[in-house]
Amino acid sequence: RIAAIEFTVKHDDGKLTSQDIARVKQTPIEHYLQYNRAGFAKCFLHADKTPSLKVYIKENRWHCFSCNERGDVIDLIMKLHTIEFIDAVKMLLK
Repeated sequence: RIAAIEFTVKHDDGKLTSQDIARVKQTPIEHYLQYNRAGFAKCFLHADKTPSLKVYIKENRWHCFSCNERGDVIDLIMKLHTIEFIDAVKMLLK
């Protein structure tokens, strides 16, 4: 049996734990991306004439077939706001 590893980072407001990270990963990605009925959106990372970014609702993930960027809601916030991982998690916690 493998022991769970606790992820803890100290910051001004207290501690950021692995439970915090798990909780923010549950934030619905559709709160930040608008997509069509087929689950596609225009990619925010490049000039997209037609939607090339696929939103996978059940997995709460996204993937752009043009620029090949992908990720979860934390990655999305990092790229949308050009911020680091810790800052993206803090933003999602609020």
